[in-house]
Amino acid sequence: REAVDALLHDVLGYGEVRTRPRDFEKDLQWGQALEITDRLSELARSRGRTFQVKLSNTLVVENHRPFFPASEAVMYLSGEPLHVITLNLVEKYRRACPAVPISFSAGVDARNFPECVALGFTPITTCTDLLRPGGYGRLPKYLDNLEERMRALGVRQIGDYVVKAAGQGEEAIRRAVPPGPLQAALAETLRSDAVDLAGVVARSGPPGLYDELVRVAALLNTPVVVERATRDPRYRAEANRKPPRKVGSRLALFDCINCDKCVPVCPNDANFVYETGVLRTEYQSYRYEKGAVKAFPGGVFAVTKAHQIANFQDFCNECGNCDTFCPEDGGPYIEKPRFFGSLQAWRSLAGRDGFFAERAESIDAIWARIRGVEYHLEVDRRLDRGLFTDGVLQLEVRHSERRVVGAFAGSRAREGHVIDFSAYLNMALAVDGVLDPLKANPVNAPYPGPFPLPSGERPG
Repeated sequence: REAVDALLHDVLGYGEVRTRPRDFEKDLQWGQALEITDRLSELARSRGRTFQVKLSNTLVVENHRPFFPASEAVMYLSGEPLHVITLNLVEKYRRACPAVPISFSAGVDARNFPECVALGFTPITTCTDLLRPGGYGRLPKYLDNLEERMRALGVRQIGDYVVKAAGQGEEAIRRAVPPGPLQAALAETLRSDAVDLAGVVARSGPPGLYDELVRVAALLNTPVVVERATRDPRYRAEANRKPPRKVGSRLALFDCINCDKCVPVCPNDANFVYETGVLRTEYQSYRYEKGAVKAFPGGVFAVTKAHQIANFQDFCNECGNCDTFCPEDGGPYIEKPRFFGSLQAWRSLAGRDGFFAERAESIDAIWARIRGVEYHLEVDRRLDRGLFTDGVLQLEVRHSERRVVGAFAGSRAREGHVIDFSAYLNMALAVDGVLDPLKANPVNAPYPGPFPLPSGERPG
């Protein structure tokens, strides 16, 4: 713990990040880790296998930010500081267990990926970087940067790159290859602009020599790369304190600034885009009075943009990463339409607003919970008719016109009961948008093919 705190506070400057002694005390101890390594390495060898370790997972620290509820005692550190901490752990572990291969996952990004490759890590995995804007679209840059480094060094194979990447190649050759013509040939090709260590070994070396050369080079590269990363200002606190910019506006069910950052930063692909019509209309709601359903002024309903964002509840684990990067307040996973994958799932979370939509031939149906009130809308596309109800009152609607053509009361109607027509407008836009077969999303995926056109219409 003292070594971790020294890196966090004294070297990297994350003074506000606090580890807890009890987390280290109950975790795997260094001596235990080495004993397990020896035991499992021997077991693996006896069965013709190789034991390998992964470094590392996230680091448990005290919850010190208002982003998470105060009831959460801890949070989990990742990204830039974890990269430096874990590289230092790699150096310590390799001094103790130089023969054990390492899989690496700690703050890997496109810029440090070539350095991780130079350390002989296999596999190398990344997560935090993919939660930033661009998401999986950030991955090609990893290989672009590695290719650029390899071209600059004149190498064409990963193993050759490991040997030459950190300037330790000649020493690696001296340690791995006995003096003689083969050692001289390897040193010569290493110094050339077209390195071919693998080819030289394949022609003149014994089996396994190339792998040993690469392994030795990775070990020699380790202190060089670790020191370079530890001293690099980009991993320090002052370079990583800038929070994502907020613009001062708040999200609503429809409309936002349409940056779409919430889509690629979701680790579960829960946020998606869909299209609605632009709509601004004065609407009437309906009240049950003296045995009849009567209209009264409801207000103005406005959706100003066709491009919309929604959330698929079945994929969302509410990690809040979309809120971190959203320039507006409120959180897309909270404020945007939340669609469930089944009616059962929608019903199971009765205290949470959301939608479930489905299609059966020419009939589209959507269930909604809006501000705690449940509604149902069934749209017959052939007849252009919508039946909208809250279980007490029912409105028949000319769906394409968003216009009420009939109002009815059920047996449970009581004096003064109101059905809010803005709920229909919300549901109509939502169901038309998410079930549009020309725009694939998690909601309409089970329903291939276009819906039938209303009677008499022809494709334009």
